[in-house]
Formats: sequence, C-alpha cells, structure tokens
Amino acid sequence: MNRRIASLMRISVRAIVLLVAASPAGAVTTISLEEVLASSREHFPRVQSAVAEILAQQGRVTEALGAFDLALEQESLIWADGYYDGVSTDSKLVKPVGPANAKLFAGYRVSNDDFPIYQQELVTNDGGEFNLGIVFSMWRDRATDARRVAIDNARLGVREARIELRLARLMTQRNAARAYWRWLAAGRELAVYRQLAALAEKRMDGLDQRVAAGDVAAIFVVENRQNLLRRQALVTSAERDFRLAAIELSLYLRDHEGRPRRALETELPDAFPDADLEIEDPQSLVADVLARRPELALIDVDRRRGENSLKLAENLLKPRVDVGFKAAQDLGAGSRAREGFDAIVDVTISIPLERRRALGQADSARAKLRRLEFDRQLQSDRLTNELAKLGVTIDAARRFVAISRDEAAQADIMERAERRRFDAGASDFFVVNLREERSADARLRNLQATLGYFVGLVDYYATIVDLDALGLHADAEF
Repeated sequence: MNRRIASLMRISVRAIVLLVAASPAGAVTTISLEEVLASSREHFPRVQSAVAEILAQQGRVTEALGAFDLALEQESLIWADGYYDGVSTDSKLVKPVGPANAKLFAGYRVSNDDFPIYQQELVTNDGGEFNLGIVFSMWRDRATDARRVAIDNARLGVREARIELRLARLMTQRNAARAYWRWLAAGRELAVYRQLAALAEKRMDGLDQRVAAGDVAAIFVVENRQNLLRRQALVTSAERDFRLAAIELSLYLRDHEGRPRRALETELPDAFPDADLEIEDPQSLVADVLARRPELALIDVDRRRGENSLKLAENLLKPRVDVGFKAAQDLGAGSRAREGFDAIVDVTISIPLERRRALGQADSARAKLRRLEFDRQLQSDRLTNELAKLGVTIDAARRFVAISRDEAAQADIMERAERRRFDAGASDFFVVNLREERSADARLRNLQATLGYFVGLVDYYATIVDLDALGLHADAEF
C-alpha cells in the first residue's frame, strides 16, 4: 500500500502538476491540474450547494428536537353563568423526555370552593396546591415513538447530506480533471494541425519558385493550395474544439471570487506527463472500495429510515398502557380533607381493536427494506464490474500510449527523410504530403491514447475514492 501511495503521489503531484517555474514579472505561466482541482474544490457551485444542504438538514434536527422543549401550560375554568360561581386556574411546567415517552411536570393550582359536588376535585385550599409528577408509557411508545423517530430521521438527513457532499466533491473533481485533460489534448492537437498547415504554407513558396524555374508542373501549385486549404480547415476546426474545451474548463477553473475564468492558449502546458503508472490490481481493492463508496452509504441511510418506519409501525400494533405518578400538597386554610401530602397513581389503557393502518405501514416498510437490499446488491455488483473494466481500460491505454508514441517517432523519421528527398528533387509532392499527414495522424493518435489513459486514471481515482489524487483533503468535511 505504501508503494502504491508513493506511485500515486509521483503521478498526481510530480507528473500531473506541471512545472510552474520562476519567471520574469508579467510572464504567463502554464495552468496545472493541481490549480484546477484546488479551484473546483473551493468554488464549484455544486459543492457549495451541498454544503448549504448540510446546514439545512442540521436546522431540521433542531426542529425535531423541539418536540421535547420545555413548555408552560395553563388551564382556567370559569363558571360564567348559573348557580355556581367557581374559578380554577392550573399552571404547570411540562418537560417531555425521550426514554419511555416520559413527561415530567411541576405546577401550581388554585381555585375557590364554589363548584358543584361532582367537581370538588377542582377545589383547593386558600394557598393553592403545588404538585409535581411524571407520566410514562409501559408498552406502546416505550421503546420508540414518532418524536424520537423524527429526530433520528433528521440526523439521518444530516448524514445523507454529508454523503451527498462527498459524492459532489468526487464527481466535481473527476469532471474537473477530465475537463483539464481534454483542454490539454485539444491544445496539443491544435498545435499538430497548425504545424501541418505551416508545412503546406512553406512548401507553397518553394513550389512557386520551382514552377518559375521549370522544375515542376504548375498543377503542383494548385494541388498544394488545395491541400493547404484543407489543412487550414482542420486548423479552424481544431481552434473551435480548443475554445470549446476552454469554455468547459472554465466551469472548474475560477478566480479567487469564484467566477469562471477562461484559460488562455499561452497557459497551455507543452505536453502531457508521462503515462507510465501501473495501477494496483482493482480486484484486490473491491472490499475497501465498497466500504467507502458514497452510493452504498446513501442506500444504508435509506435502509435506516426504513427500519425506523418498521419500528414505528410495529409500535402502533401494541396496546397503550400509560402510568402517571403525582405528588400534591395544598397550602392555607380549607377543608381538612385537603390537608397533608397526596400521592396519586393514574393508569390509562388503550387497546387497538382494528389495526389495518399499522399493519399496512409495517408491510410497506418491510417491502422497502427488501427493495433496498436488492438495490445495494446491484450497486455493489456495478462498482465491482466498473473497477474491473477500469483496470483493463487503463492497462490497455498505457500500452497503447507506448505503441502510438513509437509509431509517431517512426512516422516522424519517415517524414523528415521524405522531406529531404523532396527538397533535393528525389521525391514528389504526393509522397511527401502522404508522409506528413501520416506523421500528424500518428501524433494525434498518441494524443488521443494519452488522453484516454489520463481520463481512465481520473475515473479510477474517483471510483476507489482516492482523495489525495483528486486534490481533496482526507480530513475535509464530508
């Protein structure tokens, strides 16, 4: 693993981060991949949106915790008309707590004695009644209830938002690196086409002189001009592709205020880094990768929500048995029956006779959990296959880069030799033109092979969640 990390650092820091040497004041330096990754990491809107969503989900946690806020409750009863003229006021502080669906209360109640005999429990002594107590559930809502589930689901929302942030960072950095490599490839392809057109322009001057001297037929000038126009058309097409690539890169390359910045042609590096890194066997990384992939973590969050829904549904199937304990003390003058300390036990029982709502919720929750199991298995299989395909793709791309590089070198030798023969009059226009275009095609194939290699490498880093290679910090908030 240490050898792998060292290799990755070599390719992602020394090779990928192109040399930005000390230069005179005002000189333009090249854009490195590290600069692009740092810019997208700090300023890309999708990442900022994901960060904001975390804050929103944290607010929902606070909202859910509000179900257990301390409250002041007051109840007043006044006989407004009739024979009796009773007045009763009951004020209390109520604090719900999580375990056993318990509720603590402490209060003060005061009333006069002008109530009918069947409401004498409302009457207090002159000094009123102080009381405190607790109510809790013995069966339904004892282990869980809607308020506690809401808090857990809200916290799962924060967890989900953090995972979404991690996924957003991975995809942003992957796309930023892809855009950078495509911009670099488009710039280097433009250089090849410009060089090809320059050769035709240079040959035009020589052909004019040779036609004037009678060495070659005038038709060769027409043929070369046609060839020049075709090559200039290729240059125009390549310039368009390069500008489009720069526009795409500007989504990720931003200034210090987060505004897109268009990369200049003068900031283009001279060449790709060496494409010679052999990656670790992807099959040996499957278990580690599956443990870190955000997609699987998101499914696990959904599974936790499904388990909460099932617990809540099973809770509704149970009878309700609530027990309350209350201690009360009246003060002041009044009936001797209200003197002294009172201890009261209250039991409330509620048994559901028809439970279709709870049964339906339970069946739905179980079905969702089964579906999530299949979804997770499919996602795991896809990631495993993607790793295997990336291993094959990168290995083949690395070998293709070497082959196309050698092919381009051989084509260049043949081109230069044929051009010397043409200048000496030992070759004709058609052959030298063919050699030039074959050499250019070989270089273009090498550029495309190199682009494929680095794009595959970026996809590999994103798949295995290699934060260092993608310009992310392992200790960043996810």
